[in-house]
Amino acid sequence: DRSMRDAIFTALEWLHDEREVSVLLVRGNGRAFSTGGDLSEFGTAPSPVRAREVRRQRDVWRLWSTLPCVSIAAVHGPAVGGGLEMALLCDLVVCAHDARLALPETGLGLVPGVGGTQTLPRAVGEGRAAAMLLAGDAIDGRTAARIGLAQRSVPAARLRATADALARRVAALDPS
Repeated sequence: DRSMRDAIFTALEWLHDEREVSVLLVRGNGRAFSTGGDLSEFGTAPSPVRAREVRRQRDVWRLWSTLPCVSIAAVHGPAVGGGLEMALLCDLVVCAHDARLALPETGLGLVPGVGGTQTLPRAVGEGRAAAMLLAGDAIDGRTAARIGLAQRSVPAARLRATADALARRVAALDPS
């Protein structure tokens, strides 16, 4: 949804200017962390050139990847497509055991648009990334922690408390 992207863009711009914030904790609201982009919007730009212009003007993901604070993703439920890529842009990831992480757009012949083809191999290695990118494998939170995509996996009922405690520990550290 465009209004959500605009709100996120504005918040990220603010975080770049606000030096008092040391930690950004991101979590989904509802049954999913994030299911990514709305596939019905794909191909609706008046032209590919105009689509690139809009992405450059509102480069949410560049702002996200260059935050001056530590970012933590608390992942529950589905984190697919751009949702998984958003988590991969975070410095730390904590998953619920039952989280489901995948990049299903590759099965539709689409390239992950938020850098997943670069961030996923950096996080888990080329072989494991190939299984997710080329074969369309989905993984759960336990597997994400085991292969290095997440730092921890916890029962869903403990995800919020675990992520909050991690954010407090990081925020208590001297930023220098």
